[in-house]
Amino acid sequence: MPNFSGNHLATRSTMTAGVAMVLISCFGFAAIGLHFLRTDYDPLRRFISEYAVGPYSIIMRLGFFFLGTGSFALVVALYSSIPRSARSHTALILLLSWSICVFVAGIFPTDLVGSAETSSGNIHDKASLIGFVSIVLASFFLLRFRRDAMWKKYYASSLLLSVIIMLAFLGFMASIITEFQFIGLMQRIFILFVLVWLVITCLWLVITCRRIQTTNSS
Repeated sequence: MPNFSGNHLATRSTMTAGVAMVLISCFGFAAIGLHFLRTDYDPLRRFISEYAVGPYSIIMRLGFFFLGTGSFALVVALYSSIPRSARSHTALILLLSWSICVFVAGIFPTDLVGSAETSSGNIHDKASLIGFVSIVLASFFLLRFRRDAMWKKYYASSLLLSVIIMLAFLGFMASIITEFQFIGLMQRIFILFVLVWLVITCLWLVITCRRIQTTNSS
């Protein structure tokens, strides 16, 4: 007999993960578009968040909102779809911390490189650092999902992405400490892999939930 309650939960998780994937992707599209609109910024040396200051700033601010909302939706989808035995509450809390920090970073614009420090810029920088550390750790703690048979097949790929994200983050932090001239590039590499991990996790959620629906219906 079909498990209708299980099907309902899987359907809801599929929709939530799908919405999360779209919203997170919107941030990526917004950031890419701003590279063409704000040609006065050197992407190799300027931070992505600097696009939230000046012309077309609304696009970057909306991008932060999309990313924060999408990340929160992913937390909800993960909590609903991963069995309790394979669920990592630590990972979910860290992912929630990341989503909150993204919202804060969007509300408080950063200071432009070379400009005077402001309270808004300080809040933005602290939120960004906490968010970055949170998402790096979340990617590792989430690996607990390997305890579930349906998720175990994604373990190797997810572990590889987590290691790449960590290395990219360490490279980015090293570029800040050493004042590497291509610091903007290092940040973009790190953000790129974070977005890839988030989108792929959403995609795995959709695929897994659909398999659960198929199993329950058979």
